[in-house]
Amino acid sequence: MKGSIVVVDDKPDNLYLLQSLLTAHGYAVETAHHGAEALAIARLRKPALCITDLLMPVMDGYSLIRNWKADPRLQDVPIMVYTATYTDPDDERLANEMGADGFLVKPTEPEALLAAIQAVLKRHANIVTASNPIDEALMLEQYNAALVRKLEEKSIELETSNLLLREEARARQRLLTMRDAILDSLPAQVALIDHEGIVVAVNSSWEAFLAARGRLTPNMVVGGNYLVACRNLDVVLAEVGLSTLKGVEDVLAGRMPVFELEYPFPEEAGKPPMWIRIVITPIMHNDRTGAVISRFDVTDRRQVEEERRETAERLSLAVDAADIGIWELLDDGTLTWNRVMRDIYALPDDVVPTIKLWRSMADPIERQTADAAVRTLVKEGGRMERQFVMRCHDGVERHILGVAKALPAAGGTPGKLIGTNIDISERHRQAMALQAVNSRLETLVSQARIGIVVQREFKALLANDALAHIFGLPDRHAVLALPDYSQFFPLDQRLKIVDQFNALLADEPATDIVMMQGKRADGQPLDIEVRAFGIDWDGGRAVCAMITDVTGQRAVEAQLRQAQRLEAVGQLTGGVAHDFNNLLTVILGNAELLEEGLEQDPFKHRLAGMIVRAAERGADLARHLLAFSRRQRLEPGSVDINAMLCSLKDFLGRAVGPMVRLEVDLAPGLWSAMVDLAQLENALLNLAVNARDAMPGGGKLVITTHNVPMQDAHVDRPSDLAAGPQVMISVSDTGSGMDEATRLRAFEPFFTTKEVGKGSGLGLSMVYGFVKQSNGAVQIRSAPGKGTVVELWLPKSTIAPHQASARGDREPLPGGSEHVLVAEDDPMVRAQVVAQLEMLGYLVTSADNGMDALALLQEDTDFDLLFTDIVMPGGLNGHELVAEALVLRPSLPVLLTSGLADRAERPASSDLHRFSMLAKPYHREELALKVRDAIDSAARGIRTG
Repeated sequence: MKGSIVVVDDKPDNLYLLQSLLTAHGYAVETAHHGAEALAIARLRKPALCITDLLMPVMDGYSLIRNWKADPRLQDVPIMVYTATYTDPDDERLANEMGADGFLVKPTEPEALLAAIQAVLKRHANIVTASNPIDEALMLEQYNAALVRKLEEKSIELETSNLLLREEARARQRLLTMRDAILDSLPAQVALIDHEGIVVAVNSSWEAFLAARGRLTPNMVVGGNYLVACRNLDVVLAEVGLSTLKGVEDVLAGRMPVFELEYPFPEEAGKPPMWIRIVITPIMHNDRTGAVISRFDVTDRRQVEEERRETAERLSLAVDAADIGIWELLDDGTLTWNRVMRDIYALPDDVVPTIKLWRSMADPIERQTADAAVRTLVKEGGRMERQFVMRCHDGVERHILGVAKALPAAGGTPGKLIGTNIDISERHRQAMALQAVNSRLETLVSQARIGIVVQREFKALLANDALAHIFGLPDRHAVLALPDYSQFFPLDQRLKIVDQFNALLADEPATDIVMMQGKRADGQPLDIEVRAFGIDWDGGRAVCAMITDVTGQRAVEAQLRQAQRLEAVGQLTGGVAHDFNNLLTVILGNAELLEEGLEQDPFKHRLAGMIVRAAERGADLARHLLAFSRRQRLEPGSVDINAMLCSLKDFLGRAVGPMVRLEVDLAPGLWSAMVDLAQLENALLNLAVNARDAMPGGGKLVITTHNVPMQDAHVDRPSDLAAGPQVMISVSDTGSGMDEATRLRAFEPFFTTKEVGKGSGLGLSMVYGFVKQSNGAVQIRSAPGKGTVVELWLPKSTIAPHQASARGDREPLPGGSEHVLVAEDDPMVRAQVVAQLEMLGYLVTSADNGMDALALLQEDTDFDLLFTDIVMPGGLNGHELVAEALVLRPSLPVLLTSGLADRAERPASSDLHRFSMLAKPYHREELALKVRDAIDSAARGIRTG
């Protein structure tokens, strides 16, 4: 503890603050309310310091200082002045002269006060106190002067206070007068009561109303007790009196901010009661809570409200019947809904509708839109209507039509919002369904590949782009801009369709389909097919016509007829070639035997050689026929077309001669094609020779290559071409060209435009058959005087191209002694092949059909080779015979032969692809090599194919 301090002040608050401050900083504090009390305390318990005010009762601060310094026991204890009254420099000088050790003016910051105290204590500890003589007379004179000065100041302050009090009294009187005037001017009966219920004031309406009805009792006027008056009301108003009494008590006690009550006030007999509304609000009266009691005549308002209630009830019935939801949002945020609103939002009765709940049913965008709309309505007023979607309380999304209106409050500012909601979900579904139908209809019309037009007298009211394209116009707007689209058809065609359109407008029977010919905008010929029906359009009858461009279809139909004719010719030529090959097999085989046997007779040997050459030419002719009929034997492989053309270019140049300039334009990165290389080379040679013959005076022959992806829509692909990526070889010349009739017959066998003896007419037919058999297509473009372009379309190969191996030198014919079973239905061919094999040393057994051959195999399985024709009568062809034979002898070697390549194709479900094939007609050398190879391969465990 730092020591004790005596604090002297006549104000308890000042004492408390100083005591709290000093105690908190470790000082012991004793308090005194005047100087005399301070001296008594100090003389009992000598303190370390005294802090005193100056202006105090009993003994002021100056007297305390003088007596403190005159007391030998206290004169060494420092004393400080802390004053708010004596603040002049003279006051401070007097205090210092009387012996004060410090002087501070109130208020002083705590830190500064504490620092001053510590400074006084420290300074006094270092000073040896000496008693200084004091001039008592001078001191008394100065003290009296200070007192007089302060008395004068206080007198002035007192006079000023009296003036203020008098002015306040006058103002109070004016306020009372004004209060009474205000009370009398109020459109209500008003009384003021104090905290005990005493009536302080009433207005004239209060007294007049009660006096007129004989109820102006002493407790209802000034000086009476309103609480007592409420307790003593008669039976008619007793219940009202008790309710009012409790309301007044609650307001006076602060339990209720305002009390309101409406009740019927009895009038004279035969008159309806007057409705009174009493409002009791608190008011401060002499620093205590009083009350203002206001009574209003609300009879007219109640009557209006009743009428409104009845009207609202009738309106509510009508609204409920119309399923209109009604809501009301007050400015305090209160939201009310009617029954229909709850039904729309599926809100249970126990859930209170709030703005927060309503907003939770909307998505974020709708919430922002609704908030902005409400702000606009509140700010600007007016009316708003909009549609929105809400996910209601039951989780169902509903489309709602909402109308909101701002009702102005006092002063014209918006006070509340009211509105209606209608569930339009069903209407929206119907609208969406109609929109979907219209959208689908619009899409069908706009995306349809056929032309669609709604028209009256050939004036288009609606059209699509497909119709515009049929007519050669840019888009449907160009059609709609035409005054009359019949300009695309000659008069006879127009007359044909007019009769149909007139019948449809009159709802009479009409032709279902009408074929018409006309011209496009660019003059190109146009064939269309018209289907039409009558339709109601914009308040009248119109014709809706669906127009199909069949120009291309007619061309395709013509091509199809041509292809069918070629197919029929191909079937005929294939059959002829098959029989021809059988004959040539006999002729060629026997001629070769004669040629070998007549070497000693030159003349006969030469005759036999001529037979061999004639048979070989016949075989070439048969191969051409089979190529056209797509029945030749092909050996397709992956061919590098560009490499093939590079190696073939010089040969083709010699073939066309010096008068024709040959150009080869090869596409970089060209795909390989799956094709028979030898047949392709032969086809290109045929096309080059044809081009040369079409340019007798010379010209240019151009061969180009292209990759054609499957998705390339910019290339005119042949209509009979299979889907997939293609390699296209184009052979074009600058020759005389051909007309359409010639172009359509160009692929027919034996058809030629050359002079007699200049051509066989099989060149293009061979090319056509070979490419078609290779799963490709051929296309000719030509016009008289514009040259000819022949396009070969070949399927892209998926494997790498192979290199041809070099052929070895010719060796002697191999033979053997094995047992060979020959199955051949043609007796001459069978006899010839048996003779050939026997001459080669083989043991031969023959059968004229598959059933007999199978019987021989069942009787004797000691055969080393089965050599069978494929096309045989008797119920078992070559493929079926081989299948049965392999059941008996799984390791039996097999060699197949046929004059038709397509019949030589193996069934996909079998393993006959393992065996070799010998195409008719064949040379003796080919027969010997194939037979020997088949037997030797089987012996080595290898099947050849």
